[in-house]
Amino acid sequence: MKNHPIYIIGKGNLGWHLAQLFEINQIESKGWLSSRESLECFDLTNEAILFLTVSDSVIEKIVCELLNKNNRLIIVYCSGSIDIVSKYPENVICWYPLYSFTKGIPVDWNKVPVFTEIGDSSIQQMIGNINKQLNIKSVEISAEIRKRLHLSAVFINNFTTACAIAANTVLNDSKLFTYLLPILNQTVEKISDYNRDELVNIQTGPAKRRDEIVIEEHLALLKSLASERQLYDAVSKYIKQKTK
Repeated sequence: MKNHPIYIIGKGNLGWHLAQLFEINQIESKGWLSSRESLECFDLTNEAILFLTVSDSVIEKIVCELLNKNNRLIIVYCSGSIDIVSKYPENVICWYPLYSFTKGIPVDWNKVPVFTEIGDSSIQQMIGNINKQLNIKSVEISAEIRKRLHLSAVFINNFTTACAIAANTVLNDSKLFTYLLPILNQTVEKISDYNRDELVNIQTGPAKRRDEIVIEEHLALLKSLASERQLYDAVSKYIKQKTK
């Protein structure tokens, strides 16, 4: 970007896709390092913009290290759970794409919601220009709302995958597992068709019906799978509580 050289720190899933996004939209990235590589090779000018796509645990450490070298840098971090914009309002922006990225799997960025938090109006236009060049439409939200979105995404994405892992463990048969995909797709479709207050109405299954005989049979089948048994029991209790 003119007068604002862009660098990327982080070569994980998001970093890989962000580098691809810049390339597709013909935005030159001056450098791309992993968080374990030295930042000394970056020629950081006062106007440089750095995108941090690193683990949450090292974001603030890297921010402090960078600002100690040059307190006029603009640092854009991409975490849903870290709240540091208010500590460094003149230098730090949150740019959070709510999605599950995997290297090598194409992403339609038109379907990826991007949320921003900007503490200083003087850099508002800069991030707006970046979004425009990337064909990204972002929504500005507070840190509190972003944290709730991130937590909710863990439920909807990570916990769903955990349930799929549990189902695969119970079956221990990859062919049988494929028979579960139609009902999984149906579940996603049903969730998409109902509004928030109606979701509880589409809940089905033995816990919803209070079918204790079936529940006990399932728990017995899981006797040798302690983790899956604990998960089944906890979720069944949750369903009972929510469908009183």
